[in-house]
Amino acid sequence: MKKYILLTVIVLAFGVYISFFSDKAKETAGEASIDQQAPMDEDSWEESALFQRDDKDKGTYKIRLGSNGKLAAMEFEPVKADTPLKYMWLFWGDKEDIKDSSLKIIGRHKESMQMETLFEQQLSHLAGIYGAVHHIPSNVTLPHEGVWRLEVYMDEELYGYIVIQTK
Repeated sequence: MKKYILLTVIVLAFGVYISFFSDKAKETAGEASIDQQAPMDEDSWEESALFQRDDKDKGTYKIRLGSNGKLAAMEFEPVKADTPLKYMWLFWGDKEDIKDSSLKIIGRHKESMQMETLFEQQLSHLAGIYGAVHHIPSNVTLPHEGVWRLEVYMDEELYGYIVIQTK
């Protein structure tokens, strides 16, 4: 009988040990998920399509299309390194997927692979413009010139990205 009790205790202890390290591995994978989610092929560094729009009320601005057709960014001034850049982010997609999401925009520099958190905000009240489900203004500052990929995450999941060239 003592052998069965000892064997049961060993099996339970081993199960708890495996379960603990399995959960730790999942947590660690989640912490590194943003860095690992972004595509790294050469196509993901091609500058995003840019369209200019002249609006009698808002003046001239440019619209960059995102990587997936669910994202765009309006630029209101030239893109310069180490200078605040005003963006209006536009989101398309399922309202329920966007509402109450945690938004994070990370800039990744092509040459150095340096990553900078540029903007974070909780999305609550959806407000659509230009046919988008939601829009949100932001100011982002890229620390130095070169090619940057602005990766947009909703609840830590990659939503899309745009690629810009700073001077």
